[in-house]
Amino acid sequence: MRFFCATLILLALGGCTTNQEPVEQAPSAPYTADIRWTSHGIPHIRAFDWRGAGYGLAYAVATDAICVLAEEFVTVRGERALYFGDEGRNTDSDVFHRALLDKAKIDAFLEARSDKATQLVRGYVAGYNRFLLDQQSNLPAKCEGLSWLKQIDERDVARLSIGVGIRYGLGRVISAIANSAPGEKQVSMAPVTPDGSNALAFGSALTASGRGILMGNPHYPWHGPSRFHLAHMTIPGEIDVMGVGLITTPLVSIGFTRDIAWTHTVSTALRYTLFRLELDPESPMRYRDGRRWRDIDVREVEIDIRHEDGSYSTDTRRVYMTHLGPVVSTDDTPWNADYVYVMRDVNFENDRSADQYIDIARARSVSDIEAALGRHQGVSFVNTIAADRNGGAYYGDVSAIPYVTTEMIDRCRVEPERIRGRRVITL
Repeated sequence: MRFFCATLILLALGGCTTNQEPVEQAPSAPYTADIRWTSHGIPHIRAFDWRGAGYGLAYAVATDAICVLAEEFVTVRGERALYFGDEGRNTDSDVFHRALLDKAKIDAFLEARSDKATQLVRGYVAGYNRFLLDQQSNLPAKCEGLSWLKQIDERDVARLSIGVGIRYGLGRVISAIANSAPGEKQVSMAPVTPDGSNALAFGSALTASGRGILMGNPHYPWHGPSRFHLAHMTIPGEIDVMGVGLITTPLVSIGFTRDIAWTHTVSTALRYTLFRLELDPESPMRYRDGRRWRDIDVREVEIDIRHEDGSYSTDTRRVYMTHLGPVVSTDDTPWNADYVYVMRDVNFENDRSADQYIDIARARSVSDIEAALGRHQGVSFVNTIAADRNGGAYYGDVSAIPYVTTEMIDRCRVEPERIRGRRVITL
């Protein structure tokens, strides 16, 4: 790649030298990266290992969006009501995140990562925390001096990774999970309205040069936690990739290298399955699983709440869990004497996203991308469209999708009257 920049700024982190050219030798510091910003504000990050790549990327993202990113960490920790009060959905959000992203869940997520993904995240944590130390007297007015702007750890990044993945499943029914209780009246279930984007990949048969051409038009917001952040990341001999990722992810998720380019569009596949479970006539807290009865698990969580008068209180709430997922209680899916409805979100079980995009960034052709997608199936909720320098073009929805076959639907599907005809599969 060739980069033309009017102004370059070198930022030395964690033991990097301050000369104007990157040092081509392994660093001795635990986390090392060079970041050079163009006059248009694009960071070019050069590191010697995955720790350094995560370190530099986090510092760059924090430079551009620290307040938004920090608030997302507040959300997934279940601390919104503590810092922002009990108005709106803050308390429901806290109950949801504390119950579902519990210690066991985060432990399992961290254990499943590869060594590269682990090093990337550890560097990311160090880079974010380094930014807060460096810039504590030069932060944006929106979050300067606020108590919720604080350092993070690997568990925070794991919570955020899971939270991003479940946005089109469990994330749609936060209040219905946080307020579930037998016989309680609830709000109606929100309709499923998938987002969309556009992309075109042209192969050698349609291009004058014989090379592939990719056109991407993602339909994501310009503001807030779902906007993209652009960066160029290089680890000599490992990756040289430029592109964008959501500011809440430590990855380049849409981008290009010397050999390939790829993009995503939100796919029409559902990421979750509703299950209607038959209840024990003698107890609304027991449900049928085949020939046996199971107990509904009760998870009690405590949330701290700040009130308008400046006082604080602690509230204890309950979330109800089954082996398939949490209870989702709405007017459309009521918890009555006969049935309870639960949701299984395939991305709640997806711990492969970081390794997925590490492999994509190392691909040399669309065949390599296809193989990487099949190897991990860690893309959360999007199609993949790609082209390569040799004229290859690719489209596929190889993502995390529930294993629900036509035979299973024919044999097990039910259609509750109030959600009949919607884009919901209930088994």
